[in-house]
Amino acid sequence: MGKRGLPAPSQATIVVEENKITVLKTGQVITKDPWGKPMDGYEIAYAIKNHARPGDVIGVKGEKFKGLSIGGGSTNQRSTVFWPNKEPVHDIEIIGLDANRGASMFSVTFSDTEGGADNVLFQNLTILGTERPISTTMNQIFGLLKFYDISVETSDPKAYKGRGMKWGIRGHGPAQWDLRYVDIGMTEEHAVYLDNIQGNSRFLYVTTHKSGRTGFQIVNRPKSGPSGFGRLQFFKCNVLGNDVWAGGGSDFTIAGHLGIVLIEECQSIGDPKKSSGAIAVWTDKDPKKGGAYLNKNGYSVDKIIIKDFIAIHPKSDRDHIQISGCERIVLDGFDVTGNKTAISLGWNGSGGIHNGTYNVKTPCPFALYEGFNSWKKMRTYNYSSRQAMWLDNGDINALAGC
Repeated sequence: MGKRGLPAPSQATIVVEENKITVLKTGQVITKDPWGKPMDGYEIAYAIKNHARPGDVIGVKGEKFKGLSIGGGSTNQRSTVFWPNKEPVHDIEIIGLDANRGASMFSVTFSDTEGGADNVLFQNLTILGTERPISTTMNQIFGLLKFYDISVETSDPKAYKGRGMKWGIRGHGPAQWDLRYVDIGMTEEHAVYLDNIQGNSRFLYVTTHKSGRTGFQIVNRPKSGPSGFGRLQFFKCNVLGNDVWAGGGSDFTIAGHLGIVLIEECQSIGDPKKSSGAIAVWTDKDPKKGGAYLNKNGYSVDKIIIKDFIAIHPKSDRDHIQISGCERIVLDGFDVTGNKTAISLGWNGSGGIHNGTYNVKTPCPFALYEGFNSWKKMRTYNYSSRQAMWLDNGDINALAGC
């Protein structure tokens, strides 16, 4: 029985080993680079660039292969992977053949200067790096990028103040994403930081460890490209051990998305001594960051659904679940334990946009719901008076229609 929602690896059509590429469909064995020299760790790059076509599966055996720039970059670099006539690199799979993510490689970057990339899968691998082991290039747009059963780890534990990585996955350029069973080690900032997501995307069984800012940060900024859209599904994701009072962002941060955001059966578990919040949905209007997209009714998020969510933050520097600028909010089960307010609807610095409608699925009376286990239950923020107002039980029940 495989992992839930994770397809079994495809059968390799090309096998990569140290200084060896075997093209199984032809029986060809390559032991030198195109100039007759040792491949020196660039075997994956050469396999994709010179031997793969749509539908091929590159099986990887061994450790610490050199990184890739897929779809563009400096064409004279050995790591740059592109196909003739600027055809996008598409419909290929790079799959580790060693057990338990034993095959490894350095950073994967996507660029579109030579055609870009779409429907590219990495599976059963460890991807190493420091600044951003997985990334897309700013102001460039990509198709579907898939990472299944992947470890994202540092190649230098001393880097970034001893956290090893700045980001784990940094999607500067808009793309559609599918992450399943991805584990991300310590980061100085955000573990997963994605701009302007292009279409339905899934984050299933993703776990982050000791991020210095957020586990997930999704933004939607005009300077990054076209507006994000589609359904974002976070299912059984765990943000663990956040141990910084962050300047901005909580474990699950949505700074704009013109679509539906579903956070289901996820957990936000902060460090016992210091952590930031659990969920923050807000509108970042800062022109220095590129401003914000708004929908036709003036909201930066169309809809968020929070279902069976667990948050434990004994020493948070902010309210645990903060939501503003969202047109439709559905609360369908949560358990929030911590030293701040469980749910804050609007707050100073959140862009000044109120929320729209609320749909509370928990039984009445909502004020007595067993998921409230924090210092305070709920509060709202008055943008005119700049005052926070805690809700009494009557107000909480009224909000839920009880």
